[in-house]
Amino acid sequence: MQPESPSMRTTLQISFFLLLFLTVACTAPHPKNKIAQPLDVHYAFMNIEWDSYSSAAKIWQQEHKLRMEVLGGRKSNIMLVDYQNDKALVLIPSQGKYQRFPVERLNQSLPHFFDPQVMLEKKDLGDETISGHPATKYRVLATGRNGKKYRGTLWLSQEWENFPLKWISADKKVIVSWSDLELQSLSTDWFNLPTHYQPLNTAIIQPPQ
Repeated sequence: MQPESPSMRTTLQISFFLLLFLTVACTAPHPKNKIAQPLDVHYAFMNIEWDSYSSAAKIWQQEHKLRMEVLGGRKSNIMLVDYQNDKALVLIPSQGKYQRFPVERLNQSLPHFFDPQVMLEKKDLGDETISGHPATKYRVLATGRNGKKYRGTLWLSQEWENFPLKWISADKKVIVSWSDLELQSLSTDWFNLPTHYQPLNTAIIQPPQ
């Protein structure tokens, strides 16, 4: 087995930062041609600015599950998160490999808004329009599943229940936006690990803290 390359390590670390959030076209097959069990899935384009760092991703969300395709350069990788079952997978399509982590090991630089265990204390600040979508603006104190507190301003969609459209941390160091909202009909396989993928046999890759 060849040692892991620095480029593979960097790509994996970027994916764990983004999850939310926390790199262009994915080489994994799209399941639009197999919708034996179709789901109504929320799609959005997500952009993150964190200090001097910025990145973007495509996300698909359905209840407690999240799929993220992180954009960057000529290649991409994929994150699959199942919050209910405490499971996060990073897929490397070019290698047919994946690595699994518990959700609490993901980067905690901002709240995981799609995690049902994240608690939000909200103060209504009125209605606004974000990226062409009606939203309600809130001052928020968010508590993650590990007890970590986050303060900031959150805009939630009025069209999709509890779907975030924008987040600005209280110190303005983290800004996240979700745009290009679309309701898609996809197979349940879209959130599942492809059967031909094999585990990445390395112990040195760790999600950033």
